[in-house]
Amino acid sequence: HLYSGPTREFFLQHGDLTTSSICKEDADHDSSSDADDGESLEGLYEAAKHIFYSLKATIMYHIGSSPSDVKELLSHAVHMDDMTPGDKAAVLLFKATTIRNCGDKGVDMAMDIAKEVILVDPDNLSGPFLVIIYSGEKRRSKWGQKVDKSEVLSIVQVIDSVLQQDIKPFLRVKYQFEKLQALNEMCKSESLATQERTRMRQTCTELVEELVHTTNKPHTLAYCAQFISRSSRKIRQAIQLVEMVLESNPDDVYVNAKACNIYKKAG
Repeated sequence: HLYSGPTREFFLQHGDLTTSSICKEDADHDSSSDADDGESLEGLYEAAKHIFYSLKATIMYHIGSSPSDVKELLSHAVHMDDMTPGDKAAVLLFKATTIRNCGDKGVDMAMDIAKEVILVDPDNLSGPFLVIIYSGEKRRSKWGQKVDKSEVLSIVQVIDSVLQQDIKPFLRVKYQFEKLQALNEMCKSESLATQERTRMRQTCTELVEELVHTTNKPHTLAYCAQFISRSSRKIRQAIQLVEMVLESNPDDVYVNAKACNIYKKAG
């Protein structure tokens, strides 16, 4: 019995997209009319076609095609005119993920597609999640370069919209940390007014205070420790925090680098 559910559920299934994963074992789901069988076949055909195009797109990239060429190919994969917002979002997410696999040059394009998801299906958190993840990757790849104020602020707005939702604790920590890093970088922008920079640093301080009590992730805590060490009055607190992280992660290069920076400040 062929898969007869909505396209979104087909793409979002966990596990392999094999014959067994798209079959229905329950006889209650058996189609009872030719029309149902037609819809079932059509849905499977569209899904298979999209998977074929995404694989072809990945191959194109690996043999030298640009992300824009890949995007053009994917535009022919599934016609979304008659789809529900949820199904459109699922296809866009699939495209964003495929284009992101086209190296660093695919990040901007994948971010734009993920932003489309937010417009098409505002209740779908997958769009904001990808935008946040891709923006973090982009920001880290340009570490030390000039900060784009408007881009960072737009990402922070997306993060805030996600944090207002009822999300799992580990995701809340993840996106609070993304917000902290984005705002901390933003504070380095020369275009910021003094009052605006002070407000952002206060927000960063509040995020750090919360994160040190809600996570045990070594890199997050080490980052927080270095942020705390900016204040000479709190240098002892920073040392205690990073040493606690070092005890359980003595060989972690990132943690050791943060510890060195903190010890230098402490003299």
